[in-house]
Amino acid sequence: MVLLPTAPNLEQIFPIVEIFHSIQGEGHHTGTSSVFIRFGRCNLRCPWCDTEFDEWDDMTLGRVIDEVSKFNCDRVILTGGEPALQDLPTLCGALRAVGYHISIETNGTVAIPTGTLDWICVSPKDQEYPNVAIKQR
Repeated sequence: MVLLPTAPNLEQIFPIVEIFHSIQGEGHHTGTSSVFIRFGRCNLRCPWCDTEFDEWDDMTLGRVIDEVSKFNCDRVILTGGEPALQDLPTLCGALRAVGYHISIETNGTVAIPTGTLDWICVSPKDQEYPNVAIKQR
C-alpha cells in the first residue's frame, strides 16, 4: 500500500470500470506513457461511446491508488464515463500527494473544481446534445 502524507478517506468508493497502462493516443500528450482510470457513470448517452459505463466495480480510494502505483508511470488520465461526476478534489488530492500529474478527458458538461487537475481535455458533444451547454469558469 502506498503511504500518503495526508489522511484522505481511503475507504471512499469510486465506480471503476478499469485501470490500465497505455500510451496516450490523442491530443496534446500523444505518445506519453499514462495510467488510465476509466470510471463508470455518465450524464450523457452518446451512441458512439465505446465505454461500458453502466457496469463497474466499487473500488476504495486506497485500492485505486494501489492499482495505479503498480505501473512505473507518473501520469494519470481520468476518463469514462464522465470522470467529472466523481469527487475530484479527494481523488486528485490523494494522487497528487504521491506525485502524479493528473489529466481528465471530459464532455465538459460538469463543472470541475479549480486547481484540481494539471490538464483538461474537453470533448464537446453538442452535435448529439444541442441543449447541453459546456460548463465554463
